[in-house]
Amino acid sequence: MSVPRDVGWAGCTGCTVSTVWAVGRRPVTGRPVCLHLSVESTTPAPAAFPEPCVMCITPRAAPPARGPRARTTIGAMRVVFIPGMARTGADADAFSSFLPPEAHVVPADRPGPGWSGGPLPDTHFRHDLAVRQAVAFAGEGPVVYVAHSFGGYIAEIAARQLEASSPGQVRGIVFLDSSTPGVPRPIMDPRRLWALWRPVIWALDRASGVVDDHRVSTLLATGAQAVRENASFRATAREVRRERRRRPGALDGVPTVVVTALSERAWRWRRLPGSWYRQQARMAGDLAARHLIIHPSGHLVMNDHPREVAEIVAELL
Repeated sequence: MSVPRDVGWAGCTGCTVSTVWAVGRRPVTGRPVCLHLSVESTTPAPAAFPEPCVMCITPRAAPPARGPRARTTIGAMRVVFIPGMARTGADADAFSSFLPPEAHVVPADRPGPGWSGGPLPDTHFRHDLAVRQAVAFAGEGPVVYVAHSFGGYIAEIAARQLEASSPGQVRGIVFLDSSTPGVPRPIMDPRRLWALWRPVIWALDRASGVVDDHRVSTLLATGAQAVRENASFRATAREVRRERRRRPGALDGVPTVVVTALSERAWRWRRLPGSWYRQQARMAGDLAARHLIIHPSGHLVMNDHPREVAEIVAELL
């Protein structure tokens, strides 16, 4: 199943639970994984983006199962992982097992169906609270932010605020198939959207607590969280644009990598105007970031290719 991108999530006023469950579930096996390395750029991608170099990587065996990594270690390099929309810190499990011992992953889980164990908040999604949490998890030592999808918004705002107050603390940022901030303005205030969707969200959330099937209960809780966060998607994207104008040089000198996951279809259509490839290339240019393309891959690139993601993160430690 193809993965919804920013435009799909942003206009997802009729988001179905089945779509939420299916996102990025298709594994990629049985063929070489091509990691396409595009030319670094400090300007938005031109109409004719340079042809990337291609490095083929043969898939390797999955790592042995391991428990969660330690969340805090004095003197260790922290890797704060910010999951995507309606996702949890468990998405860091696969790639964290390949990181060097001095790296300790801190999942910035949000309340709802995640590791935090807290209930779904009875309010619309507030990006300022999520950003405050991401900054707090960074602690006082150096930190690398790794963010997936919608979590990229939170990571960029947090990194800019942290660098503005404590220059040099952010060692690097890795955006994993991250949402891009160039989405249309919010149709309405997220609080209004929350009021409209609240009966549906809470019906899903409450139903998840009474069903016996764990898969169904998780599906319902995830659906409730997705609709709640999606209501604030455009408003959060707008805040990223504001933060860039407010602190334009905050990330100067901070190594940044934009990792784009492309399916076979997305790779064939990458040259089309408005394609996911071009959106990601423009984001990399705006951030003066290195742009890496992992192809073929589903949206959950850290689960499809954990070793490659770990190698990218490890370069910033």
